[in-house]
Amino acid sequence: MASCEAMREGKVARTAGSGSAVVERGAIRCEATVVDLGPKMPNATGICFLNHMIDQLVSHGQLGIGVQLSIGGVPCEPEVDYALQGAAARAATPEALAHARPHDQTIFELVGEALGAALRGAAADALSHAPATLGASRFCAPLDEAVTEAVVDLRAASHFAFSLEPYGTIPPAGREWIGLYRTAYTRLLWQRLHGALGGRMELLKLRGANAHHIVEATFKAFARALRAHLDAARPPHGTPPSAAPREGARSRRTKETSISVALALDPPGGDGAAREDACVVTVRTGVSLLDRILAELATYAQMRLAVSCDGDVHIDDHHTAEDVAIAVGQSLADALGTKAGCNRMGSADACEGRARVEVVVDLSNRPHFESDLELREEWADGMACEMVLHVFASLTTNALCTVHVVQRAAGDGDGACAELAIATARAYGLALRQCAVIDPRRAGLTASSKGTLSA
Repeated sequence: MASCEAMREGKVARTAGSGSAVVERGAIRCEATVVDLGPKMPNATGICFLNHMIDQLVSHGQLGIGVQLSIGGVPCEPEVDYALQGAAARAATPEALAHARPHDQTIFELVGEALGAALRGAAADALSHAPATLGASRFCAPLDEAVTEAVVDLRAASHFAFSLEPYGTIPPAGREWIGLYRTAYTRLLWQRLHGALGGRMELLKLRGANAHHIVEATFKAFARALRAHLDAARPPHGTPPSAAPREGARSRRTKETSISVALALDPPGGDGAAREDACVVTVRTGVSLLDRILAELATYAQMRLAVSCDGDVHIDDHHTAEDVAIAVGQSLADALGTKAGCNRMGSADACEGRARVEVVVDLSNRPHFESDLELREEWADGMACEMVLHVFASLTTNALCTVHVVQRAAGDGDGACAELAIATARAYGLALRQCAVIDPRRAGLTASSKGTLSA
């Protein structure tokens, strides 16, 4: 480990792909170790929710991280708070919590400093091989209703931007505590981490009403952006192991519709190689805009898709659009299976005409859909515009995904709804492709701090 003096001088003990640092203040000492693509290590900061957040860096950044905090020479334990436990913690008022926790601010500061320095050491080897064109990496991470954005560029001039407050909407000013984690110190931790890590770092809330989700999504977004930055600096090697084809199919017959869906996520042959016949799409539903939405989504996701529907379009388009979206979502869920080894999260933007839309996708097994699309027309290309959101929501829910749609630029005049719908389908497909890619470095494990996705 690096000495405190070495840490103050900006020197961090490390071997290739690893870094470690020790910082001290009075009776409190924090030791951090980071190994790029390393094994999971215990984390004990004295604040259990903070340990849980570091776990997000491990799972989503593919980093081995160990943080050990000691107070008065006594090491903290991973599942034990340094000041309060059990019923006493749950019964305490905010004022009593603040009084009973004299070391919170110091803990956040030292954990941020030590972790930032150790991350810098772990990144040094990848950065030494980076091309001159290496730029910033950006990632948006969702967690149910929350979405946060992270930007990382370790070779840029020092720049820090942070905007997560308020932490939720109940109470109106946001939450002060998440368990025994004081939300106001979140900014302080990231400031200190950035000070030791260097470069450009931006952490911004795009939406969110739940404090827990806002903070956790931020740690995930940073981890994913950092991982993307390191991979861009030194691209990973290896190919996905051979596996059974990821395919799904559904037949659905009701009084209103008769539907057949078949899809495949991987190219023929199962080796991941690109081929001209990798993406064959045929969609015939009797609703023109629905055909276009599904065809664009499948094409940009690089998956094969065949959809046919004989529906009661002589009544209206509702049953056909809804039932087809359900069947496609269920087929997608079948093809994704357990999601083991998948990259899991992705975000992308796409355009059509004047419309530009960003879509964030998480193969979470926790169905959730949110959108801010401004759909002002009644009809578009044979489909009611209100059904555009219903199609994407039905597909998302049945695919067991979390999806956020963010309008970056609206369409213009007549046809604006169709432009937004097609831009959304393209962005959704691009993001879905990122999610579905198998990362061989995960060795078939699930990208989750829990070790599995919620059922």
